[in-house]
Amino acid sequence: MELQRDITLSIKHQKTLRVFPYFFIPALNNFYFLKTDQGFLKPKLETWKHEGYVKFISKEIEVVIEYDFTSWVGVCFKKTNDPWRIYLDDLFEKLDIPFNENVLKIQETKDIEIIEAQIDFALQHAGRVIKDHWGEISAYIRNINTNM
Repeated sequence: MELQRDITLSIKHQKTLRVFPYFFIPALNNFYFLKTDQGFLKPKLETWKHEGYVKFISKEIEVVIEYDFTSWVGVCFKKTNDPWRIYLDDLFEKLDIPFNENVLKIQETKDIEIIEAQIDFALQHAGRVIKDHWGEISAYIRNINTNM
């Protein structure tokens, strides 16, 4: 699946969502493997204030990709119906998966093309590492005791 730059939504969703295509397009393109390869549901898209938010849900795990338009791209994981969550950099540290967390920090600029390129790069990198280590990641999340 590859979304086009001129992504459009239904009239209903255009009225309720302020979509930042430069976030949603790379988020969906780089994490769509969760739906196609791992059995997650079609992602739900939400926005509020200046944030972008995409959530992939499976029977056991939720993966949330967020964009806080001032400085970072966040990726977190949690068990479905459990408030506990773990962010990507902490998860990778626990699993000893090499990852440069600075990739997720977005430099502030008014140039949308630069922001778009940074977000795309961050989500490509994060999505690729998650895809390569999905077995370890999903096993860890399923087996972690959140009642600690």
